[in-house]
Amino acid sequence: MVTNPRVVTLALLALMSTGLSVVLTASPATSKEILTERWCADTAAPCLLSASRNGVDLTAGDPDIEIQLTSAQTANPDYDYFSFIVVDNSGDLSPSDLYSLTFDLGTLRPDRSESYSARPDIDRIDDGDGTHKFRITGRPVHLTYGCNDSYPIVCPSVATSDAYEFSGEVYRLKTDLTFQGFDQAQDVDVVNGIYLVDPGDAPAYLVSEWGNSHYETDGTTVVHGQARFRISYTMLRRDFAIPNPETMTATSMVGSINGSPATFEFTQDPDGDGMIVDISGVTFSKRTVKVKRGTITPTRPKLRKAKRPAARKAKVYFDRAKARGAKVKGYQARCVAGKQVRYASAGKSAFKSKIVVKGLTPGRHYKCSVRAKSKAGPGKWSNKKRV
Repeated sequence: MVTNPRVVTLALLALMSTGLSVVLTASPATSKEILTERWCADTAAPCLLSASRNGVDLTAGDPDIEIQLTSAQTANPDYDYFSFIVVDNSGDLSPSDLYSLTFDLGTLRPDRSESYSARPDIDRIDDGDGTHKFRITGRPVHLTYGCNDSYPIVCPSVATSDAYEFSGEVYRLKTDLTFQGFDQAQDVDVVNGIYLVDPGDAPAYLVSEWGNSHYETDGTTVVHGQARFRISYTMLRRDFAIPNPETMTATSMVGSINGSPATFEFTQDPDGDGMIVDISGVTFSKRTVKVKRGTITPTRPKLRKAKRPAARKAKVYFDRAKARGAKVKGYQARCVAGKQVRYASAGKSAFKSKIVVKGLTPGRHYKCSVRAKSKAGPGKWSNKKRV
């Protein structure tokens, strides 16, 4: 994968102690954890407040469906966490069923969650007194197996076995790992860690390697993966060199996957202080995901009109640019006649969005345009007007 010595592993899971572990195994519990039903009526947090399947309430002691939890785990120096899994004692979980689980986490703040579930909805509820609740709603996801444990991952073209699962883990960060994927959702198998890469002479980017069988067990159904994660403003400022991430738009970040027609969506976190990255449509068996900075300079202003009130000056009127990662610090106008170029600047609150360019030669015609300036550099020049 990445050989740059400045690669920083961002520790997605307790299993990430090697730096190259899978994001989630088929069962999120480790051998030291004891999974059991933990309903809040019978035990302290973290515990299960309520659960439903297709809108019908589930209760403790159901002979078929169990929601098993661990108690909070605190051995890892970077985070505390607990895990959960839905178990169908009568057989395999159905991918058509919709589950909704609500947990009382107590003081375990839900900084991040990761799950095997089909594009779940995640709700993080702050009780306002130092305690928290967490809700996840989604469907069981199809898992396939057959990838080896080597690095890089090698997977057969067809899966060797399959199952459905609805499970996950919820984390409270002890250290500022900065990268926080509060919802990990994938249709199948393994994501081989997410890493911050510092190329040294350019803004950093995130890399993740995904491995899985290309087809399901029928040999014809193509496997697709999906994921969601969050990049905090702190990381965007420090590592991606984006000075004003709160102004970012969908074009402020870009993503790519080798050999896969995946879809990326970049949106502001509705809870604030971060950007959400949604990735869907990843095909397998080996894929490398890269997310990096896109265009963060201000948008191109629109030049509405330009006039020449005197022989030696021009006035240009424009619609202001919009920030998309770097705030507008001011504007620059230029008027060009052959090799002769005249410039003028104005602050971000240019009076009536107007700039006066002086020093023109009487009798010569000029083409004028405007661009926005920012800490990340200037935006593109606007359209031109002749004066």
